[in-house]
Amino acid sequence: SMIASGHNDALMVGLMMWAFVALRRNKVVAGLLLATAAIAIKPIVVLCLPFIGLTWAGKNASWGRRWMCWIITGVTVAFVLTLLGIVTGTWFGWITAMAGQGMAIFPFAPFGLLGLGFGKLVSFAGGAQAGLIAQALFYAVGKLIAIGLAVWFALARPKISPLTASGLVLLAASLLNPVIQPWYFYWFLPFLLCRRMYFGFVE
Repeated sequence: SMIASGHNDALMVGLMMWAFVALRRNKVVAGLLLATAAIAIKPIVVLCLPFIGLTWAGKNASWGRRWMCWIITGVTVAFVLTLLGIVTGTWFGWITAMAGQGMAIFPFAPFGLLGLGFGKLVSFAGGAQAGLIAQALFYAVGKLIAIGLAVWFALARPKISPLTASGLVLLAASLLNPVIQPWYFYWFLPFLLCRRMYFGFVE
């Protein structure tokens, strides 16, 4: 699907996975630039940044080292994206453009349909404008849940690899999106395929 359609999501996922490989090989500059390139293609993979920092920090890193790696990762990505914005003249307008798909709802997007239903219920009581606001808030909660999951995985450090955590967070982000395009499922599948543990039939 990704290759046949020449989809930019394939490039986004490939670059982010390459960033993890580079960092595992202690190629820090290359890893951070590859992660930035992935985010420049589609900002959804910004959710992987906490795990990029953890990969760089190492498996048993102290909290001080983890925070140092997170801060440097964030500053580097922000600096390079700002530089790209200056050079191209787009600044950060491309982020707004990439987020514009959130208003189009398709029948195969469960969270999108739930948001529409919630908005309709509110509109019956408070009018059309209140319904639109409620719908927008419902979708914002979905984004906050995905972000909160990324923060929890990064801070709680459950016994899963940064790659697996990235896959689970991208899975949540796709399911909590008001629109689900078929290729959204390729956001997380490559990350989960890198697991070393399997749980049999269910997985």
